[in-house]
Amino acid sequence: KGNQIHNVNDGKKIKLARIVRMHSNDMEEIDEAHAGDVVAMFGIDCRSMDTFSDGGMNLAMSTMFVPEPVMSLAVKPAETKMQNNFAKALTKFTKEDPTLRVKVDSETKETVLSGMGELHLEVYIERMKREYDVEVVSGQPNVNYKETIAARAEFDWLHKKQSGGSGQYAKVSGYIEPMTEEEIKELGKPNEFKNRCTGTNIPPEYYPSCEKGMRDAMHEGSLVGCEVEGIRVVLQDGASHAVDSSDMAFRICMASAIRETMKTAQPSVLEPVMTVEVEIPSEFQGAVTASLSKRMGMIQ
Repeated sequence: KGNQIHNVNDGKKIKLARIVRMHSNDMEEIDEAHAGDVVAMFGIDCRSMDTFSDGGMNLAMSTMFVPEPVMSLAVKPAETKMQNNFAKALTKFTKEDPTLRVKVDSETKETVLSGMGELHLEVYIERMKREYDVEVVSGQPNVNYKETIAARAEFDWLHKKQSGGSGQYAKVSGYIEPMTEEEIKELGKPNEFKNRCTGTNIPPEYYPSCEKGMRDAMHEGSLVGCEVEGIRVVLQDGASHAVDSSDMAFRICMASAIRETMKTAQPSVLEPVMTVEVEIPSEFQGAVTASLSKRMGMIQ
């Protein structure tokens, strides 16, 4: 008691202000603990499986085996004002329980909570409500679908808006077409913008705005609202106005043109592909094979 101990895992020094020996729900204050004693310490910021020493050794004890999570839920606070407490709760829970995992899906932007089963996750959702006053909305994580097109389609779009003073005016024409997987790999990007305009019907300073409009349209497809990939957009011509044309007008015009044209270019949904190994007794092979085929599984 009163000594400094070192957390071998992160190198932090901590002063032992209080040590107690636990007897069920009773605590006995003690001044020192020896090898083999099971004690509790107060006010220490650490994770489960951390090793402490007197500073003379830099050896960490091996941690217990932590299995991979078997179930995941998408979670978010019911109200925006609960976001801070929500983050604090997740940080604390993952420190104390190594079988609980939290990640933010880079594609769907959802917070995904993973654990060892439905009850395991329900306990932590209930603890958030009880200990941190955070109402949590939970559900199945979204599948990371993508969208693409299967046919070429032409566009000729006019964006015109007048609301007193200078308005908005932009016109673009061209076509969209699907890209092959080889072209996408060679390009290194999921979509491509090509400018094949001749003359100055569209002033050159508005070409970057047209490309930005194309990028805006790729964020949300026409079928299920997922990100779009595998599309080449070719700008061939257009028109502008000396007063009303602007960067924003051409950006909105291009985005609207592509969104509407994708609906006529045989849009389709791309599903994510995963590799799964299935081990089963031979007598169930027929039933399992039929079940996988029913779910569009490709058996190799």
